[in-house]
Amino acid sequence: MAFLNRLFSIVLEGIRWFFILLFIIVLFGMIAPYISDIHSYPYVLYVLKIDASIIKMVHAYLPTRIFNHDMSHPIALIIILIMMNIFRSFLEQIRFVYQRRQMLKEISNLKSSSTTVENEKIALFENKLEQASSVLAKSRRELLNEFAKIKIELEKVGRDLAFLSMDVVDSSSMKQGEDKSIVEHDFLEYHNFVEEKFKENGMIKASWTPDGVMACFNQLDDAVNAAQSVINGLDYFNHNVKAIKKDFHIRCGINSGHVYYDDTIPLEQFSDRILDVAGHMQKNAPPDTILIAKQLIDPIQQKDTFKETEHLVDGIKVSEWKKQNP
Repeated sequence: MAFLNRLFSIVLEGIRWFFILLFIIVLFGMIAPYISDIHSYPYVLYVLKIDASIIKMVHAYLPTRIFNHDMSHPIALIIILIMMNIFRSFLEQIRFVYQRRQMLKEISNLKSSSTTVENEKIALFENKLEQASSVLAKSRRELLNEFAKIKIELEKVGRDLAFLSMDVVDSSSMKQGEDKSIVEHDFLEYHNFVEEKFKENGMIKASWTPDGVMACFNQLDDAVNAAQSVINGLDYFNHNVKAIKKDFHIRCGINSGHVYYDDTIPLEQFSDRILDVAGHMQKNAPPDTILIAKQLIDPIQQKDTFKETEHLVDGIKVSEWKKQNP
C-alpha cells in the first residue's frame, strides 16, 4: 500500500508540473508579441511552436473572439487550469478506491484477530468506509486519519505471546469400561496437575475443553517449559495418582506471535491464526511430544533438545521435542 501511495504521489506531482509547464508556455505565448527581438532566440521559437499548437486546438473546438478581441490565450489558460483540477481529482479518486479496498482488507484482518472492545468502533468505521465509494478530498483524509487512529489504538493492546495447545491422547478409549466416578476423579486430578505445572511456568490464562487445553504464556520458553514439565511428570502421575487402567499420554503444539490481547476476554474467544497453528501442531504431534515451528526454535534456551523433522503443518517446517527414556 505504501509503494502504490508513493507511486500515485509521483504521478500526481508529474501531472501537476506538466500542466504548470503548459500554463507557462501559453502565458509566455500571450506576452510574446510584446517582447522585442524574441524570434532571434532559437529555444524561444520551440516554445512558441508548442504554444501555437495549443492555440490551434483551442480555435478548432471553441469560439475565441469576444467583442472582436482574440481571447485564445486566456481561454487556453483557463482550460489548462480546469484540466489540471480534473486530472488531479480523477487520480485522487483512483487512489482512494485502492486505499478503500486495502483498508477494508486490513479491517477484515483486524476484526478476525482483535478481541478488544474496539470491535464496535471497527464495525462502525467499516460501514462508513463501505458507503464511501466517492467522497470529497477532505472526507477521504478524515477517513484515512480515522483508520490510522483505530490501528494505533489496537496496536497499543498488541502483545507478543506464546500459546500451548495440549490434549490427552485417545481419551475416549481410556474411559471405556471404567467406573464413571473414577474417571471423573482421574481427569480432575489430571486437570489440577496440568494447571499446577502451567502456573509454575507463568501461565497468563487458559481455556479448557473436556480433555484439552489452550494456554497462554508471556514467553515462548515458558510455554516450552510448561509442556516439558507436564510430559516429564506423567510417569509419576500415571503410577501414583490416576486409578484407571490406561495411562495418560498427551500431544502438545506450540506457536507464538503478536496478537491483540485484552485481559477481560476469555481465551476461547480469541480468534487468531497463531492459536490455530498451535492447535494444528498439537493434532499432528505423536504421543508425549511437542511440535513447534522450526523458525521459532533458534531464540529459545531449549533449542538443542528439539530435532528438525520432515513434517509440514500448515506449510510450516516443524521441529519436535520428545522425552528421552532413561
